[in-house]
Amino acid sequence: MDNVTGRDDWIIQQALMWAIAAIDRRSPHWRPYADRADMETLLLAWYGHDRAALDRDVRQFTQATAWPLTFATMTMARPL
Repeated sequence: MDNVTGRDDWIIQQALMWAIAAIDRRSPHWRPYADRADMETLLLAWYGHDRAALDRDVRQFTQATAWPLTFATMTMARPL
């Protein structure tokens, strides 16, 4: 597949980081741990992060995105 936007890799990395941040905000009972682990594996393989660097980046990304992700806020989103 071609690079459609000219920054596909960056967009996919950001999407994975958002997904991991969202999973981390869920109740431990409802976290899809296997999905999160697979997302981390993709980031580790694709971007050559070591585990410590990935953990740091996820922590920084999660802290930088301080919006409360709850079911209520997700269901209030309006469709485009």
